[in-house]
Amino acid sequence: MKTERPAKEAFALSIIELPFIVFIAPFPYRLNWDKVSAFFRLLKIFNIFLALHPIPIIYTKHSRPTIRISYSDASVTLTSANGSSWNDFCVHSLTEEILLGMEKVIHRSENRGFFDNGWLKSFFSFSFANYYDPHKINFGALRVLNCSTMEAGEGIDAHPCDNMEIIFIPTEGAIDYGDNMGHLATVPVGSAQIINAGTGVIHYTYNHIPDIPLKYFLIWIYPREYELMPSYSTVTLEQVGSNRWQSVVSPEGGEHTLRINQDAWIYMADVTEANTMSYVMHSASNGAYVMVSSGCATICGSRLWGGDAIGITGTETFNIKGEPHAKVLLIEVPIGRWNIMRKTGD
Repeated sequence: MKTERPAKEAFALSIIELPFIVFIAPFPYRLNWDKVSAFFRLLKIFNIFLALHPIPIIYTKHSRPTIRISYSDASVTLTSANGSSWNDFCVHSLTEEILLGMEKVIHRSENRGFFDNGWLKSFFSFSFANYYDPHKINFGALRVLNCSTMEAGEGIDAHPCDNMEIIFIPTEGAIDYGDNMGHLATVPVGSAQIINAGTGVIHYTYNHIPDIPLKYFLIWIYPREYELMPSYSTVTLEQVGSNRWQSVVSPEGGEHTLRINQDAWIYMADVTEANTMSYVMHSASNGAYVMVSSGCATICGSRLWGGDAIGITGTETFNIKGEPHAKVLLIEVPIGRWNIMRKTGD
């Protein structure tokens, strides 16, 4: 799949950084811009300690055709009309939170991988099975997010898995599950299951209802600890109503929440017309991958429709607004130990 690499990042320059511009402006094509960009990021962090609230920022740009900057519930696009690189400026006032690096990446529904063998149809947010995109391997510890439809009377035969946290969330119909540990379960809508695969498990999945297609999310998350004894559990999810977070997965688990071997959380929500829901990260070093499963929502300043998803890092909180209504799936995972996928833009 063809992806476009974003144009080089515009620099965010505060007043104390302007003297450096005076020095480098005559030499715009002789510098290593990656190093210059990193240098200015350090200067912006230094601004925080000067207690400039808010800090005036001047955005300038390279002589590239298009430059996109994303920050805290806003998206700024700068374009170059004639190739001049230092003459046009756009002034904003940003807070420390933005300066610390809020970033987002958007995956549109039509750019997902797709698999269809007649009885199983799946959309892949990340590389999986016959679909491979080097820009979409994972989002931190999140390795797989598939939206699948299994025809009536069909199923996936027994197969092995190991060292992965595997979550099934049915959205229509019910799943029949079995494994070599002796677990047998039927998991309908309103429930969820997790396989802590550990040292290895052989399991199968079938459509429980003989005349209705099964629709479900399949999620893989890298574990916190490897080579543990495998385990399996299922829960009935708490019915929380609209505009509230429905807990699906957490490190501690609970009566209505699956326990995962990772510092990860999964929630679902039904955001009704013109309502805004806030989400607060459990850890500042985590990221959140949010998929709009149906409807339309504005998340961090970007409009998303059914099947679209956004990955968010570098912020402790963000908002989701129904436009007018949306169902969303939110997956919060650690980022640091895994290379975050490369940004590919809208």
